[in-house]
Amino acid sequence: MNKLNVRQIVNDDMGVMSTDGKKVYAAIKREIEKNGKAVVSFKDFEIVTGNFINAIVWEFPGDFNGKNMDDLIEFVDISDGNRRQIHYALRDAELCYKYPKEFEEIMNQLWEGFD
Repeated sequence: MNKLNVRQIVNDDMGVMSTDGKKVYAAIKREIEKNGKAVVSFKDFEIVTGNFINAIVWEFPGDFNGKNMDDLIEFVDISDGNRRQIHYALRDAELCYKYPKEFEEIMNQLWEGFD
């Protein structure tokens, strides 16, 4: 199985921007469809931004019918901070997929405090 290297896909020292996140997600999706699993390496890539998380996490549950992302994607060569950030985002995405109405209500309540 090929190891997808985020640094090679993005080819950018500044982190993953929105369009790059979509590019990485597309590569991950193709790998899963082809091999049933993707191994994603963050070697020499330190910055994981919210746009990258959004591209992977919010599209994943719908594209893979709510399957557990941990069964389909293995993240390697990743810092603990980035691993935690992805873990929490995955949890949110799973809740959003399973309970969309309830999740929307919770998010709306959270955002009220920022107005």
